[in-house]
Amino acid sequence: MNHDHDQPPTIVDLHMTTPRLGQWCPTCKAATGYTADAITLTPSGVTVVGHLTGCEVCDVPDTPETRRAQESRDG
Repeated sequence: MNHDHDQPPTIVDLHMTTPRLGQWCPTCKAATGYTADAITLTPSGVTVVGHLTGCEVCDVPDTPETRRAQESRDG
């Protein structure tokens, strides 16, 4: 007999941690990168489920800094 319907629903919240700034970006050749963790909060605890990385310059579309970084990368 299956009693799954007797169990309360599992509540899961997904959150991003505060970004850690100042990571090295090999494209910009500057400390403009960031890293944050994706975590889930469940009744059984906290779990890191992934990571987000990016660059404050490279990941911003169509700015003078982005164009310079792309031009230096493309030669």
